[in-house]
Amino acid sequence: MKIDVHTHLFPVEYLKELEGLGDDSRRDRAWKKIMTDKVGVTPSMWSVEERIADMDAAGVDAQALSLSIPNVYFEDVGKSVYLAQMSNDIYADICRKYPNRFIALASVPMNDSTLAIEELRRAVDHLGMRGLVLGANVRGKPLHSEEFLPLFEEMNRRNLTLFIHPMIPIGIEALEQFDMAASIGYLFDTTTAIAGMVFRGIFEMNQNIKVILPHLGAVIPYIVGRIDASFRTRPECRQYISSPPSEYFKRFYYDTVNYHVPALRCAIETVGAAKLVMGSDYPFGLGSMSKSVSTIQSLGLSEEEEEGVFGRTVQRLLSGSS
Repeated sequence: MKIDVHTHLFPVEYLKELEGLGDDSRRDRAWKKIMTDKVGVTPSMWSVEERIADMDAAGVDAQALSLSIPNVYFEDVGKSVYLAQMSNDIYADICRKYPNRFIALASVPMNDSTLAIEELRRAVDHLGMRGLVLGANVRGKPLHSEEFLPLFEEMNRRNLTLFIHPMIPIGIEALEQFDMAASIGYLFDTTTAIAGMVFRGIFEMNQNIKVILPHLGAVIPYIVGRIDASFRTRPECRQYISSPPSEYFKRFYYDTVNYHVPALRCAIETVGAAKLVMGSDYPFGLGSMSKSVSTIQSLGLSEEEEEGVFGRTVQRLLSGSS
């Protein structure tokens, strides 16, 4: 069983609603570029039939579907709620129609924390979703902000899985000349988000949340020693947590969207093969299901470890079991 945990589907109805949204800020110009240029929208982003054909060609049995940038984070809260509900409903319909091929991660309107919790409850209780996708920042606001803490408490109570996906990063101005948001910026957006959440104690307080980090944890596996050093030497890093950050990072799961084998080996040495899950970033140009499969197969894992990476671990994470 091969399950690709990191894939994106943009319903046609969602794409139509994006027209006219946003403003002329660098942040909104950046996501509009993604959704309009040659590396952006293709039929594989919304066509389930084309998607299934690509899955079959790559030998992938199932995908976890989620929204990517810009998710549903807009200044118009009503529009954000509408987009979240619409997208979650469409995902749920796809999963009902193809129960053996697709799992879905819900989006919630993070620009209103009360409404975000309401949509989380609807998505779980009425649509049967078992996980959430959150952007690594909410229009520049960090995920460890106080207003988001009740959402994590609700996720913890429900034993849910959280997939954190990068958004247009803070500091996009410095990345524009060579279009470095995808190659560099997204990775640091994820890294900043998860480090801030760990230091804020979100995962010490909410130990039932199961976290999946994209792009092999961004740069976390490579700088975890430096992050631990800050915990030891900076009192502000010890305000909310009782253990070094590495202890929390070892509890998380890391998708394999990084086709550099030495990087994958670094992650395995840091957190263990049991914490890796297959991901491809399909259907974006930088992602490839077939390359993800072949890269995992090249790691020389044991049969049990490889089965876990390919699908068994994700089945467990999204089934609601611990």
